[in-house]
Amino acid sequence: MGMRGPSQGLRIPDFHKGLKMIENPVLRGFNADPSFCRVGADYYIAVSTFEWYPGVQIHHSTDLVNWRLVSRPLRRAAQLDMRGNPDSCGIWAPCLSYADGKFWLVYTDVKRLDGAFKDAHNYIVTCDRIDGDWSDPVYVTSSGFDPTLFHDDDGRKWFANMRWNHRGQGTGLNPAHDAFDGIELQEWHPEQGLIGDVTTIYTGTDLGLTEAPHLFKRDGWYYLTVAEGGTGYDHAVTMARSRSITGPYETHPQKHLITARNSLTDDHLSPDVLLGCAGDRDDPVGIGLGCGEGNQGRNALRPFHAQHYRSQVVIHVKGLDHDLGIARRHRLTSA
Repeated sequence: MGMRGPSQGLRIPDFHKGLKMIENPVLRGFNADPSFCRVGADYYIAVSTFEWYPGVQIHHSTDLVNWRLVSRPLRRAAQLDMRGNPDSCGIWAPCLSYADGKFWLVYTDVKRLDGAFKDAHNYIVTCDRIDGDWSDPVYVTSSGFDPTLFHDDDGRKWFANMRWNHRGQGTGLNPAHDAFDGIELQEWHPEQGLIGDVTTIYTGTDLGLTEAPHLFKRDGWYYLTVAEGGTGYDHAVTMARSRSITGPYETHPQKHLITARNSLTDDHLSPDVLLGCAGDRDDPVGIGLGCGEGNQGRNALRPFHAQHYRSQVVIHVKGLDHDLGIARRHRLTSA
């Protein structure tokens, strides 16, 4: 699965005392849909594992430079039964968060890839230790994939995911791609499950393929980030905001904050362009922009033998380099 221990394969030159370098990708190879979570001085990245078992891989770091594998949380049949799953199904885009003194992991077990239906079942597991024995799953919904769980400051919790529309052409809320039918939101309670009304809070931009929702809150504003454009060269991260968690949400004036569009030069990736798959989670340090997806990380997509792609986790540190003692270095090279 492309695992490595702390600092292996990383160059960390000393530019001056106390300053380290991040050499991207921080997790090479098969580490898609990063979900980023910060708890105090500890940083965690959870990644998709698709049809591979155990499900989900979680890495830990204290400096954003050196990462080590600390948990594969879905390791019991009661948590993950993928018998019959086609290739490339299974675990898509886990979302890792921390609230109420424990870790929360939201994930999708996709049962079908082809055809009109995805059969994407979403679950939540919890644990008080990142490397502990995670709970049995609580089923939430099967309306779509890329789930996220938002813990509001009033104690309420909200579950969001992209909604999959199986009805065909001309029936969706976003004409750019009818199957990707917007982001739906509903309150979720640990004992009662989903409660209240289901609200479509965002249908995306003209780029379409709106997925991978993640919610943040700053100064009374709710910020929603989504991935759009698919997972190829049109991939983009779009942001919207609202004073109410249920909307309405207004799209950022610049629309796509990060994008891989128009990044080709002579059929090769421009070395100055960072590519990504939108990640998630609320991190006050501001690492990237949150695909898995969670969090605040991005998947760098690079050409590999014509139209085949490999994904890896790329971190972009914004603004607090001196506080973290980190220098930035971005490279798109073969893993």
